[in-house]
Amino acid sequence: MKKSFILSVATLSLVASCSVGGSGSNVAIKTQADSLSNAIGTIMGSQLKSTITDVELNADIIANAMNKVINTKDMKSMEAELASSDAFFRNYMTVILPSKKIAKGETFLKEIATKSNVQKTDSGLLYEIVEAGDMTNTPTAEDTVLADYVGTLVDGTEFDSSIKRGEPAEFPLNRVIKGWTEGLQLIGKGGKIKLYIPANLAYGTEGQLGNEVLIFDITLIDVTKAAPTK
Repeated sequence: MKKSFILSVATLSLVASCSVGGSGSNVAIKTQADSLSNAIGTIMGSQLKSTITDVELNADIIANAMNKVINTKDMKSMEAELASSDAFFRNYMTVILPSKKIAKGETFLKEIATKSNVQKTDSGLLYEIVEAGDMTNTPTAEDTVLADYVGTLVDGTEFDSSIKRGEPAEFPLNRVIKGWTEGLQLIGKGGKIKLYIPANLAYGTEGQLGNEVLIFDITLIDVTKAAPTK
């Protein structure tokens, strides 16, 4: 899973010297410093694009702000502006963005729960059994499972896929998120299930996927029973 990304505005300002001439412009890369600036800009842009998905960022404004800071000789003159920007950014990432994710997830789950083929457990996990599989061979939380899966967010963004990696995932069922532990016990070997996992049964408030409702399409390929306890 992706790592969490909290980056202060001050740090952004120091490292983002790649942005010159507005979004989409092609600037000639002639020196090692140019190559470093280009690499930093590419990395920073990718991180921002994958982290802040609820609004369309204005690359020109970002570039203008970065250039302003980088080209300022006396940084003391910008202390108040940097402090204000840093405070806004932190508040957005820790308060505003999580609130948006929570509201969006709650609306999505309410809509999904109205579907006739969707069931709900006491914990709040929503699921659709696509194929039940061999119900004489269902896993317990202590067993190890082999599964193929695709994970998406409520807007359809794919964040993880064992299928794209070309290798099923194998793990003890009690060492993954709660939604998986509970959900995979509802089908047997060879079964397929779609899970709609509330944030409290996924990653809670932590990390890149914190406060997100996660959707998984899972095929339970195999079940390895845990050794009996003595």
